[in-house]
Amino acid sequence: DGLDFLTDCDPDRVLPCHGSIARAACEDCGAAVDFDTYCGLVQTQIKDIYGVDNAAPEASSPIVCTACGSPAVKPTTVLFGANLPAAFFHSLHDDLPTADLVIVAGTSLVVSPANLVAKLAACPAVVVNREPVGEDLGLSFHGKDTFVQGDADDVFSLVLRDLGWLDDIADPDDLP
Repeated sequence: DGLDFLTDCDPDRVLPCHGSIARAACEDCGAAVDFDTYCGLVQTQIKDIYGVDNAAPEASSPIVCTACGSPAVKPTTVLFGANLPAAFFHSLHDDLPTADLVIVAGTSLVVSPANLVAKLAACPAVVVNREPVGEDLGLSFHGKDTFVQGDADDVFSLVLRDLGWLDDIADPDDLP
């Protein structure tokens, strides 16, 4: 959802397994595109289907990669049926075995391979969701794992409050 970019988290410690709307790259060669540059290209090359931007072009034209010439530049989101980024699988192999805790929030845990994070974690998992999920993957809510029922926003707001961190969180009205 891109909210990780509004924090002080080191981007190398955040792995959006389904990509990010806040980064752009060529889907063919993988060359990264500066995000501000990409946004400018969207404004000048992509039709405004909602009719909000009078300066938008009447018709869309592809955004061409400056590295390979392919018309395949888009946000780095992973579309249905596409492979997850290689970094996901590297992290699953290299980082997950050393994790102390896995937090899973707002998911059905039905779609593989993303659900492997919860399934393969040797450490405890905390699952925050509206309904229980993951027991069919081997999560044990009567053992090492914990299920917290509720909306993720509500649950994590309570955690922040209980930790005394609410004052450290920006007012949502102040966010860009």
